[in-house]
Order: sequence, then C-alpha cells, then structure tokens
Amino acid sequence: DQALAVLSALLDDPDDTVRASAAGAIGRLGALELVPHLAAKLSDPAWVVRREAGASLARMAPVGTMLLRVHLTDPDRFARDMARQMLDIVATRDGSGRLADGIILSTVDEMPTEERWAS
Repeated sequence: DQALAVLSALLDDPDDTVRASAAGAIGRLGALELVPHLAAKLSDPAWVVRREAGASLARMAPVGTMLLRVHLTDPDRFARDMARQMLDIVATRDGSGRLADGIILSTVDEMPTEERWAS
C-alpha cells in the first residue's frame, strides 16, 4: 500500500516530530508489516520517537508486545528502557502485573536513576 510506504519513509525523516507522528500513525493503523521498522525506532535518538514507536508496538499485540519483550535485552539502553516502560503499561492495563511467561515487570522505582532520567 502506498500510504504505508510513505509512513515507512517518514520514520527516517530528519525531524523527530515527523518520525514520531509516523510511528504513531503506523500504530493507529495496526500496520503489522511495519512492526520491524517500529522496533528499530526504539533506539531513535529522540525520546518522543522512542515513545511513539513503543506505544504503537504495545497497541499491536501480540506481535508488537513480543518484539517489546525481545528488546528488554537490547544492547541499546534507551531501547531496553522504552520496552520496559511500554510493557509495564500493558501489564498495568490488563491488571496482571506480569508478562505471559510469568516474568514480573519492573516498576519505575526499581530502575537505576541514570536509566530513569537518561531518556
């Protein structure tokens, strides 16, 4: 689809607000074919882009949440942090406080201070 191709290209725009808007639009559309591109944006230099990419992945369960779980061990600390934040929100929303495999999610208070404020 041409619209998805445009959104995919906008994920690489030099303007972080454009990248963030594209990530949010992809999530609202539920464009599963662009999930890998969203996951890559968890390492974006701009917090707003990481946040929109993470929120979009969280909306696209179960595929998106699976990728968020994969990024809990990402070498990039910003990607790890955003994945953790989004999975915490998902767990809070469903009331379980746990991931499907029984791993207890961290809370913001349990994160080291430098990770909480780095993004």
